Amino acid sequence: MIHVRDHPAVLVSIDGDPIFQDLEGPNLEYVVNTAFFMVREPGQRPLYLRGSGTWFTATDVAGPWTVATDLPEDVISITPQLEAEEKEQAE
Repeated sequence: MIHVRDHPAVLVSIDGDPIFQDLEGPNLEYVVNTAFFMVREPGQRPLYLRGSGTWFTATDVAGPWTVATDLPEDVISITPQLEAEEKEQAE
């Protein structure tokens, strides 16, 4: 399948249906069967995806994904660690 967009986009691939596992520390679950960092509050929607230094949100893994403007506290709490990891990877 070929996907064409006329605006910036990311193809988020997941190996089958999302499999959620508890994230150690904050009260979040993450998708274990994807290379992307995707989390949610346990059993809840929406999903939050970290990419290009930005949080995106969607109610379904298939999207549409939009820039998140209101993050849960547990997502906010992990952001500094993710930013440090992103900075380290960029160097």
